[in-house]
Amino acid sequence: MCSGTRGQRARWLSGVMAADLRSVQRLAASLHACHQVAVAAYWERIRHHLDGEVARRGRFMVRGGVTALLESMGPMIVWRPPVLEVPGYRPLVHPVADFHLAGRPLVLAPSVFCGPVPQLFAGPRADAVVMVYPALSSPVDAVGLWPPRCARPD
Repeated sequence: MCSGTRGQRARWLSGVMAADLRSVQRLAASLHACHQVAVAAYWERIRHHLDGEVARRGRFMVRGGVTALLESMGPMIVWRPPVLEVPGYRPLVHPVADFHLAGRPLVLAPSVFCGPVPQLFAGPRADAVVMVYPALSSPVDAVGLWPPRCARPD
């Protein structure tokens, strides 16, 4: 961030944070336009890949329970009951890297847009903790979702 803009937000972002209807509508329209340009044409491939990821993780769970499921996600996570470690985790939302489920369920959410390190999301009153994790394990997987420029749909 440039030193001249440190700590400053765009005016419209401040409006979103204050739940200003026009600002929220502007953000929603911008996200929709971005989705149309960057994701919509590839959504069927993305969904098919994510469905396969869910099925693959489900098979681990059926064969060996929660332990097998969590162990299948190494090295991005390390399961040492009762502690789930996420090497390299840097919280985006939470102020500390130690995160306690406090009896809440952990929802695993694969993503083709997640970086290499899973992220945890939950508010203080949330019923569950969501761990978004990378569903692309290799560059070959990524190439299958986004074909070369000359083969992209119009």
